[in-house]
Amino acid sequence: MLKRYTIIPDPYEGQIASTGFSVLRPDSDQLLGSFLFHLLGTADFYSYIEANERGASYPAISNRLVREYRIPVPPLAVQREIVEILDTFTELEAELEAELEARRRQYEYYRDRLIAESTTVRTSMGEVGKFVRGRRFTKADVVTSGIPSIHYGEIYTDYGVSATEAIRQIRAEMSPRLRFAVTGDVVMACVGETVEDVGKSVAWLGDDDVAIHDDTFLFRSDMNSKFVVYAIQTPEFQYQKVNYVSRAKVKRLSGLNLAKISIPTPSLAKQERVVEVLDKFDALVNDLNNGLPAEIAARRKQYEYYRDRLLTFEEAN
Repeated sequence: MLKRYTIIPDPYEGQIASTGFSVLRPDSDQLLGSFLFHLLGTADFYSYIEANERGASYPAISNRLVREYRIPVPPLAVQREIVEILDTFTELEAELEAELEARRRQYEYYRDRLIAESTTVRTSMGEVGKFVRGRRFTKADVVTSGIPSIHYGEIYTDYGVSATEAIRQIRAEMSPRLRFAVTGDVVMACVGETVEDVGKSVAWLGDDDVAIHDDTFLFRSDMNSKFVVYAIQTPEFQYQKVNYVSRAKVKRLSGLNLAKISIPTPSLAKQERVVEVLDKFDALVNDLNNGLPAEIAARRKQYEYYRDRLLTFEEAN
């Protein structure tokens, strides 16, 4: 069993508190900085913070709580051995994240090239399809069982290139006054925090119709909906879009202006071939169940498991 000590903050911490950071400088004769780094990521530390930091107006870790937190201090040789094991996990995760970033750049390169080279014919979206704006619903309308729905904010945070199921549902009695996307429609967020964000889209491929929020448009055409979404992601589309985004505090795109933006319109067969290739890249870099993100998540869980096991000690009386 080990003695536990309170963490002593660095003497400079008071001078930089306004930045939201504190510096901890451990006594190198007793405690390795790298050991302390792993220790402060444990479930034990966060459970301690959650149990004691109540009533705060925003998430924070006070200097008082940090000072009072008691930590295990095994012999330096033991600390070094634990750090070596845990660093192996973090280094592997860092390597995977570097590979993921390289793959994402590769994916973007081939996406942009394949879309651009799919045809020399470009057509305004208004000529090949139509835009329909959704109808309003709010968080208060969300229920556990009702009508599948897509809120514009969810397109930014919860959806990828395509979706077959909605993550939230709203009250069924609202159905008569809502508008719905059907299989093969593209749902576009027409409101965003930045010019770059606005217009992000998802291809709806679900069997059921899905209600869409009034800050979204559905784009309905005979084109492959996933091809359209990939085309929307390209720099060429983004370059055109910039000319039409309103520059108020909240950035917006209208259906009228979206209809003016042109996209490549190759044959349906060529669209499907491009989608087949890009889907493989997309799965590798974005799929949380299979690709590199899934492997990174698994490695992180593995690290957290061994970190919490290795850094759990019984306290001496």
